[in-house]
Amino acid sequence: MDQKSSRDLLKDAQSHLRATLQVPASLTAWGSEKGLPLFLANGFEYRQTELFGHAILLVVPKPENANTPAGLSKQLGALQRHFDGILVLVLDHLSAYQRSRLIAESAAFIVPGNQLFIPQLAMDLREHFRRKRDFAGDQLSPVSQALLLRHLNLRTVEDARPSDLVETMRYSAMSIGRAFEELEASGLCRVEPRGRSKHILFPEAPRDLFDAAAPRLRLLGSVPAGGRIVS
Repeated sequence: MDQKSSRDLLKDAQSHLRATLQVPASLTAWGSEKGLPLFLANGFEYRQTELFGHAILLVVPKPENANTPAGLSKQLGALQRHFDGILVLVLDHLSAYQRSRLIAESAAFIVPGNQLFIPQLAMDLREHFRRKRDFAGDQLSPVSQALLLRHLNLRTVEDARPSDLVETMRYSAMSIGRAFEELEASGLCRVEPRGRSKHILFPEAPRDLFDAAAPRLRLLGSVPAGGRIVS
C-alpha cells in the first residue's frame, strides 16, 4: 500500500478532528519554519490550528524521516522550543508498541480515522463531551429555540456574539452563550472562537436547518409550508 502524502494526512487529520470533536479545525500555514534547524525544517510538514482556545501545531513526519517513537519524541522536544502551544504528531499508522511508547512519552498524536491522543487537552475534552451529554434532551431549551427561529426568520443571528443579541432577544449573555453551546452540541450550528469572543455560524441552508431541528422544537403553533423559512 502506498504511503499517504503529508498533505493528504493533514487533510485526514482535519476531517478526524471535525468529526470527533465537532470543531472547525481550520488549518493555516505555520510562519516560523524558516527559523528552524534544518533537521526540523526538512523532516516535517506543519500546519497550525486551534482547539478549545489552545494553539495546536500538527506535525507530519516526511517519508524520509523514519524515526522511532523515542526519536520522534526527542525531535518534538527540540521543536517545542520554537512553538508556544501543543505539538500533535499526525501519523498514517502505528503498531501497538509504537502507540504505547508515544503514550508513555506523553507525546500527542493523531492516527486519522483511528485514534486521537492529546493529553494536554484532557480537561477541555471532558468538559466538551460533558456539555454534549447535558444537551442530549428531546427538546431545545426556550432560549435555543428562540435563537434558532430568529435566525431562520430574520437572518440577524449569523456571526453574532452572545453580547450582540442581549438587547434584541432580552436574555442575558450567559443564557445566550449556553444556547450557542446547545445548538452546537445538537449539530445545528458551529461556534467559532475568535480571541475571547465566540461567534455563531449556521452552515446549513435555512430549510435544511429547519428540517434537522424540527424533531427538537417545542410546539408553539404550526409552521405553514412554504412560510417565512426560505432557502
